[in-house]
Formats: sequence, C-alpha cells, structure tokens
Amino acid sequence: MAWWNAVSRCSKFHNGKPILKVCMQSAVYEVGHHHNYHSAVPLLQHFKVSRRFDTNTLIGPTISKPKRKDEPDKIIRIGVLGEPNAGKSTLINSIVGEKVSIISEVMNTTRESIYVPYNTGNTQIVFIDTPGIVPFQVARRLKLGRMQITAPRRVIDECDLLAVVIDLHSKRKRERIHECILDLLNSNSQFPSVLILNKIDVIKRKSTLLKYTSILTSDRRKGVWGYEKDGGYSGFKSVFMVSASNGDGVQDIVNYAIEHAKEGKWDYENQIKVDLPMDKCIAELFRETLLEMFRHEIPWQVKQMTLLFGEIDDDTCKIHQKLIWPKKSQAKYVMTRSDEIKVKTEEKLKAMLQKKVLLTVDVSSSASLARNLPF
Repeated sequence: MAWWNAVSRCSKFHNGKPILKVCMQSAVYEVGHHHNYHSAVPLLQHFKVSRRFDTNTLIGPTISKPKRKDEPDKIIRIGVLGEPNAGKSTLINSIVGEKVSIISEVMNTTRESIYVPYNTGNTQIVFIDTPGIVPFQVARRLKLGRMQITAPRRVIDECDLLAVVIDLHSKRKRERIHECILDLLNSNSQFPSVLILNKIDVIKRKSTLLKYTSILTSDRRKGVWGYEKDGGYSGFKSVFMVSASNGDGVQDIVNYAIEHAKEGKWDYENQIKVDLPMDKCIAELFRETLLEMFRHEIPWQVKQMTLLFGEIDDDTCKIHQKLIWPKKSQAKYVMTRSDEIKVKTEEKLKAMLQKKVLLTVDVSSSASLARNLPF
C-alpha cells in the first residue's frame, strides 16, 4: 500500500474549513485546508488510528474480480487531467496491468484522448487519458495539434469524475495546480473531482506529503494580475497518493471508482483493452520509438501511415509503416537510424500482438502529405 491514501471528505470542520482524512499505513491524519501550512501543524498532532485499510504493498496490475450474473452492471468514466509528464499514462497502464498508452520522458507525448476500459467484477471503469494541458499561447508556440489542445478541456463533457494528477517530482509543479485546470474546476464546481499525487516514491520525508496535500487542497487565489504562485482547489472529494511506476496506491483509486460507479450498460465489451483502431496502435508505438531516439522537431513533425497489416499465419503477421516528414533533411537524418527504429519498434509490436512480426519501414518526405494527414 502507498504511504498515504486519502479517503473521503470528513464531516469535521476547523475554522469553517472542511478536513480531509489522509490514511498512512493504517493511521489516519486530519489535514485542514490552510493556505499557510504551518497553521495546520496543530491538527497533525492529533492522530486517529484506523484499521480500515490493508497495508500490503501492491506492485503491478490491480486486482480484477470475475463478473457475477446475479449483480447489475455498473460503469464510471474517469477523465484524467494533468500537466505534461505528470504520469497520467503511466498511472493508467499501472492500473490495467498492460501498456495501453505510450509513455516517454518527453513532454506532450499523448496527442489525443485515449479511452481505456478496465473491468472488475460487474463494474467497468473507463479511463480517459488526455494530453497534458497547456495554455493556448504555449500550444501555438509548440505547434501542437488541435485535438492535443482541446481534448483536456472537453473531457468534462464525457466523464463522470475528474481525476487531477500532480507530479510530486517537479519542484515547480508540486505546490500548485495549473491555471487551466483550475479554470475548468472552478467553472464546474459541482462536478465531482479527486486529486492524485503521483511519484510519492521520490519524497523521502512523509510529513512533506501532508504539506503538499494541505497546499493543493487550499484554494489558489486569483487576483487582478492572475493566480497566486501556490495553491490548489478545495473542492476535491478525495486525495490519493500513489507511485504509478511501481503500483503503490493505485488499487485505492480502483476501489473508489467501484464504490462510486452507477448502474448502466458497459461502453465496451469485456475483451476490449483500448478504444483505438489497430493501425493507430501501431502508429503510436512507432511514435514512442521516435520520441525515445530523437529530440526537437523530428518526433513532432512526422506523419504516419500503416499501409499494410495482415496475418501470414497464426503466429506471424506482416506490417508496413510509412513515416513522412515535411523536409528532405529531416527524412535523410532519420534514414541514418532506420534500422534501429525498425528493431526497437518490432520488439514492441511483438509484445503487443504476442506474435512474430515481419516489419518493413519506409521513410520519405512530402510537404503536402505532412500538411494534410491528421497524424
């Protein structure tokens, strides 16, 4: 189990402010909503012990239960929001136990919303993995696509619960929630939302996590000149502290989702792992390889076409991928490492398809195709 796992909002109040319950290895701490962390210290000296939570460490996929015919189907859709590199895709991969979203250390890896169903018992949890949210002016400077800009802002129309992921590894980001996310939360204050503090494994002092919880669950004030430097949102229903990279705490998110799911027909059949056509899954694996191998504009300006995907027999399939850049110099540079691209992507395709893959790659340049193809 993770060090800390905040559960539901407590009915207690301190100076008119609601108090969150934060569980740390079976000990429950009460954290008040204080803009100044030091004023919350007296609350931390009154611990309450609870045995509600199992302290076994969970590493790997979460525990999925078989479906029961005597119970009604339930469903909940969770929109996962956060800044670039907060670990949204890694978190979803950790929960479902499979690599369904590509991950990279490079910012803005996810280009459009990806729908990932996870089934446990009679409950289907649909995670909506959104691109990292950025201001419009930054998106224009980076030449991000339209879907990459608008998808995070539209996710509230498609989900039942918003989950805001914070990167605790980033000193610049771990004491404030991004302005664009705050605007979305504040304009939909009645919409249920939870806070997920990710990468807790990098925090050595456990008391420091209480500090970040207090800051991020206190409203970030907005004045004439914009938002203050630090602060968050006081409307979160729960706070979860997890390490998506090793699985700590992710089961608590699943348990919360099951508890709040409502009766309804599932969006996806039981065998569906991700709502992406096969050609796009293949293209995404190629793009992940490019992000790992190249920097600057090379991964961002590529356009991809899966020209062939077919089975030769039960154990072998053949794939032909075309990679197109707008400039000849870019394509020429990539050609020098085309064999490496092929080898690395072939291994990923084998793992995804569970088959031997005969892969061919065509690298070329075309300004018109690069301009007109969507991806």
